[in-house]
Amino acid sequence: MHNGETADLPLSEKQNAETAFRGVCTDFGFAWQWQILRGDDVVHEGAALSEAAAWRAVKSMIRVFGSLDKNSETNRPQSAV
Repeated sequence: MHNGETADLPLSEKQNAETAFRGVCTDFGFAWQWQILRGDDVVHEGAALSEAAAWRAVKSMIRVFGSLDKNSETNRPQSAV
């Protein structure tokens, strides 16, 4: 990925199955911008000095958001039927 080209993070099957989040990194030549998206909405973003560091941040944040998302579903009150 060079010259401002954007690519989706190739997630493992487990990450794809468990989260609704995906990561995107953009090369600005001097730094990398990374974003975490849920659908078309950017939920978090940051910058890194290298491509490898950007992807590490993306993977880490997807784990965090996926875990928070899973916990919120688990802790959601059950409706009485």
